Amino acid sequence: MRFLKRIALVLCLVAGAMPLFGQNHQTFQDELAGIRERARWRLGPLLFFPALQIQDVGYDDNVYLDNADKGRVSDYRATFSPQVRVNVVWRDSLLLSFLENPEYLYYNREKSRRAFGNSISPGFRILLLRRLVLSGGYDYQKHFRSLSREVDYLTEITSKGYHGEFFFETPRKTSLGVSADIREYTHENLNLVGSANGLARELDRREQSAHAEFYYSLSPVRSFFLRAGYTEYRFKSTAAAWRNSDSWQASGGIRFSPTGRIQGLLSLGYKELHPRKSGLRSFSGIFGNTELNMRLGRVTLRARYSRDPVFSYWSEIFFFVDNRYGGGLSFYLIKFLRLDYSFFQSRMNYSDLIPYRDSSGVRDIRRNDRENLHSVGLMFRLFRTTGLGISANYADRSSSYPGVEYKRLFIGGYLSYEF
Repeated sequence: MRFLKRIALVLCLVAGAMPLFGQNHQTFQDELAGIRERARWRLGPLLFFPALQIQDVGYDDNVYLDNADKGRVSDYRATFSPQVRVNVVWRDSLLLSFLENPEYLYYNREKSRRAFGNSISPGFRILLLRRLVLSGGYDYQKHFRSLSREVDYLTEITSKGYHGEFFFETPRKTSLGVSADIREYTHENLNLVGSANGLARELDRREQSAHAEFYYSLSPVRSFFLRAGYTEYRFKSTAAAWRNSDSWQASGGIRFSPTGRIQGLLSLGYKELHPRKSGLRSFSGIFGNTELNMRLGRVTLRARYSRDPVFSYWSEIFFFVDNRYGGGLSFYLIKFLRLDYSFFQSRMNYSDLIPYRDSSGVRDIRRNDRENLHSVGLMFRLFRTTGLGISANYADRSSSYPGVEYKRLFIGGYLSYEF
């Protein structure tokens, strides 16, 4: 019993810290109030927010995404990611922050895939003349993820950069300002050498962006936003310089508070992506990122939609359009037990033809991929909104390009803070 109480205490600290991470734009006063309300540990002027993420602890029946029925490699894996955020508040006008987030990727038999990553992010926000807010920071991230929705090779993705904002904020939580970001990306495939690794490195690039932003509070749990800006992409490799491009985008929507009946983000906009090299196809059209949860008694409904052009892994292709949509529901069987089901589909449509060689010679193929993902699971409440989940996830990818199809089953557990 004492051991369970200690676990509950740790999870309480974690659950209290989690809402601070990954939030969108906040007014200075809202962030200040949140820091003081949720701080769990205090040491003089230092306020600490510990957190722990445990994900994908379980069995993977197709580690390397082999498209053959035989010879698949299976293994047990897990991701452990503790983190701590430290804040300093000075005279209600200066916020200093520092985030440290190591990560360990574990495989039982495939030891070459074990890896350590880390994120470090110092930052500041200053309130000037009660209305002007200046903020900035630096962040470094080294994680091991799928390269993109296009290919699921485990890749070491390193990003580092600086960001800054300058906003005018009113007492009614209306904000108007500008933001800028400079970031560099480098990639390296694990367990791959030669040309396969070189393809990933062709995506190494530097991105510079600037945006004008507007936020208006519709209610305590809803806010309206508009965002428009420009991004410049410059690739590091001379062999990939043909990908150099620029984009213009504008979007708007509504953000819903995590405390309301409806939670998440509704966002839709228009984007143009133009290559510097003549003769390449450009992108212009709708892009978006919407993910909503709605609680209706004992049932929670989920909906998701996203659309955006993504630079292709393949050296012959400029980009593909990644479309994702789906939904799901959660049903609270009893107070401490919830049943979850989700279905998502991804469609990847390529901008150009891809050459393919077989026994009959070389032919060009218009590549289009489709992936279906089903997930069913149970969530057990541990403490407040903290739960322990177990789920079965089945992915099935098909493609008009031969050899990239696969099927994968993953069964495992995870820690959640959204019971």
